[in-house]
Amino acid sequence: MTIIINAATAAITTESTGAAPAIAGDQMNGPNDQAVLHLTRNKGPVLNGTAEQNPAAASAINIKGAVAASIGPRDNLGTWSIHFIQLIYEPLVVLYYAGPTNAEGSIIYDLAEPTPQFMLDSDAAAAPFTNTAMPTAVQVFGGLTLISTSMDDHPYITVPLSMPNFVNHNKMNYLIRARRSLHFYTAFVARDNFAAGGGSFSILAHVYWTATWDCSVQYRLATGDVFFSTPAQSFLVGTPVKGAPKDSGLANMIVGASANDPMYNATSNKAKAAAYGSTSNNRRARAFPHWDASMNPAGQFLP
Repeated sequence: MTIIINAATAAITTESTGAAPAIAGDQMNGPNDQAVLHLTRNKGPVLNGTAEQNPAAASAINIKGAVAASIGPRDNLGTWSIHFIQLIYEPLVVLYYAGPTNAEGSIIYDLAEPTPQFMLDSDAAAAPFTNTAMPTAVQVFGGLTLISTSMDDHPYITVPLSMPNFVNHNKMNYLIRARRSLHFYTAFVARDNFAAGGGSFSILAHVYWTATWDCSVQYRLATGDVFFSTPAQSFLVGTPVKGAPKDSGLANMIVGASANDPMYNATSNKAKAAAYGSTSNNRRARAFPHWDASMNPAGQFLP
């Protein structure tokens, strides 16, 4: 007997109570201090650097998928891939730095891709999935088996609290504003890995969710105090939908996803390294010998 997935029974549920975009960091003790744009739900492991060791403990959003299937006594669920595939789109991530006075200059870092597009939200160890956890299988009514899987996510970015201004004698500039926007399509998928031709993923259900940050940082340099706030933010999780996204381009990316696809984490890390390593102005880093007109740093430095 062949395993038969009953796609009509597929469902996604989400849990993200208490999740809101925010910024936090340690007191400023030097140029290597960092700020973290994160979500408030289960923020502890993210802020103390242990999130990757225990994703469940750091979960800002938990997503579960379940589907009923007919499985015979000799069928092997291990021949199937039943997981989540997630696409991420980051159209905005801009960091603004300024010196305490106009004469100390300013810097703007733009970490988004020149032409932002959805890409795979995974890493080499799990690609193309969000994790490699095996699904659970429990027999239910009518001889069917309920197959379930789960994932946890906590999107965050760690950024320097201060950077030397490379066009103004390396005078120290401080992070005064950070803006970021993220969009996700998370798909519950199934594939028979032994199907003819290797098979492709079937999208059983999907959910769209998004987060935005517009954060402010103020300093009292005389005492070393740093004050973080998030004047504007949003975190929205859409209603899960059976089947594939209506956008055929997104659906095709998910159906054909593989470990060879461009991945967000690698792309983002490359962008940050290029930006922070700049010694002259370029698309990712623009430094000025004065306060740029697009920012108003005066109120960010307290007496």
